[in-house]
Amino acid sequence: MIVTDNSEQNCLLKLLRCVLKDEPFVPDKDINIAELLKLAVKQQVYTTVLPCLEQSGILTDKEKEKWNNYKLSEIQKNLIISSEREALCRDFDDVGIRYMFMKGLVIRNYYPQTFMRQMSDNDILYGVEKRDELFEVMKKNGFYLSVFQPASDDFFKAPYVLMEMHKTLFNDNCEVKLDLDLWKRAIKCEGNNSRYNMSPDDNYIYSLAHMCKHYSGGGCGIRFVCDMYLLHYSNDKLDFEYINSQFKKFGLYEFYQKVMRLVEAIFNDAEYNDEDLQLLNEVFAGGVYGVIKSLDETIEESGGKFKYLFRKIFPKKEFMYRNYEYLQKKPYLLFPTYIKHFVLRYKNKGKDAKKTLKRVLKN
Repeated sequence: MIVTDNSEQNCLLKLLRCVLKDEPFVPDKDINIAELLKLAVKQQVYTTVLPCLEQSGILTDKEKEKWNNYKLSEIQKNLIISSEREALCRDFDDVGIRYMFMKGLVIRNYYPQTFMRQMSDNDILYGVEKRDELFEVMKKNGFYLSVFQPASDDFFKAPYVLMEMHKTLFNDNCEVKLDLDLWKRAIKCEGNNSRYNMSPDDNYIYSLAHMCKHYSGGGCGIRFVCDMYLLHYSNDKLDFEYINSQFKKFGLYEFYQKVMRLVEAIFNDAEYNDEDLQLLNEVFAGGVYGVIKSLDETIEESGGKFKYLFRKIFPKKEFMYRNYEYLQKKPYLLFPTYIKHFVLRYKNKGKDAKKTLKRVLKN
């Protein structure tokens, strides 16, 4: 198996391999459990490796308690989120809003147990022709619009339920371009009026593209590598002729090859080179989604704090016209729509907005 210069990283890789391949785990001597936990938390794979660690017998009672606290917290969180998601989906079916699950909601079913695949949020693609109805359903269920983006409408409900309702796969300004006709190739779900499943081929392609997006934008964690291993070696009858053609079409084939070399080195003892080791080091360098730009960096890229604040209050016209379609016929409503947008975005985030404003003005 591929080996790094960090003993905790090597132990985590061994644990992930043992869990996902159902192999026995032989612990290394003198592993720093506290550092291993920090790394697993940072990479959001602690619920993945915990069962294997417990069976190994190397955890003290205190360490078991600490690890299990993370696990129980994650399970409790997932129960609440699942309940909210199921209620939303029932309403989507009643109203006739087309939708399909994406990312972790799909990939978790490939893990030995679904709780092993941690998720930061719930990603759902929906039919934009019923966007108004979607907003009504979200409001009815106690969600408020937290973020307006070209690719998604993100809704939040306390204490921690975040639903990213995707209109498209990626923002227009995203480096990764992926124009898949998902609805055409999707599989209608039995027993649901409006739910579809993404085809296994398209899910495979999108998962790799999503990984590439994070890798090129700030980095991606080891969980993405685990996802690709499970998808690649699943029981799905994948059409690799179609998959490879799409990777080549959208400029993802080279990255795909690089990722799969790393997958083979970790999980199947394939030979590896310095390039593969460099990719693995980059994967471990950030958290699960890589290194996020700091507020200072974002302000500097925006051209200063006042330009940053101005753009927060007054997004570009293209953004407004895309998200408020009536402006295309009634452009004279642009200024009052800016006010509407500001109220929608910040009415439930007043404290956070004030904190951000103070931080910006201190720079």
